[in-house]
Amino acid sequence: MRDIDLQLNIFTGDVDVISPTQKGVKYCNTCKKDLPVEKFGYWWSASYGKEKRNGSCKECVKKNNDIIKILKNEAPPKPELCDCCGIGIEELKRRGDNREYGGFQLDHDHKTGKFRGWICHNCNQGIGKLGDDLEGICKATLYLSGNNVNKIIEILKKLNNDSTTN
Repeated sequence: MRDIDLQLNIFTGDVDVISPTQKGVKYCNTCKKDLPVEKFGYWWSASYGKEKRNGSCKECVKKNNDIIKILKNEAPPKPELCDCCGIGIEELKRRGDNREYGGFQLDHDHKTGKFRGWICHNCNQGIGKLGDDLEGICKATLYLSGNNVNKIIEILKKLNNDSTTN
């Protein structure tokens, strides 16, 4: 594999493949394997004419969809507020975020398959893009705070106090 095919993931420290290793091969972001491109479904927005494949192979997508289907049946009812940021459904609708018609998405731990909560699209995307784990969130938090741990602790204390008084 050539160096230009690799990219350092600053959140995990892993080296991610960013382009196929050979023509007709694509890297699955979920199972971490190089697979024939035919093993990947088309991305939903590919209907406008460009060939865009999913980042995960069909087998991994099916496994994830099966887990989500089970979790949705076992999960508690959707709340009125996002379990992560606290935004309400009405505010999402007002802003025009019509993902699932302004509702919340099921969030689960991709490693354990366990339900975490119902969260808005923005929180779901943000958490996922930061690695879907606490380490990625912490690295981003350190970056945003300028590596000021005391500032982070101060904010965490305020957030904890706000949640216990509500």
